[in-house]
Amino acid sequence: MPVWLGAQGIRLVGVDLPSVDQVDGQTLPIHHALYATGIVIFENLDLRAAAPGSYELIALPLKIAGADGSPIRAVLRSL
Repeated sequence: MPVWLGAQGIRLVGVDLPSVDQVDGQTLPIHHALYATGIVIFENLDLRAAAPGSYELIALPLKIAGADGSPIRAVLRSL
């Protein structure tokens, strides 16, 4: 599925869950498959307060030395 998503031009997958993989999983196959196709993952993304419409998403990560991920401040800008 990640290869198909990449072929469709998808560059980001956002979920309102703690992880795209099983929370207690050790191998993280979905993470690895998405990263291999260059797709960025946003987890715990809560957009309930956003009205329907077209937006630009601006994601501002924290610099964390040695980390392979980071909390972000997600900002939506109306188009």
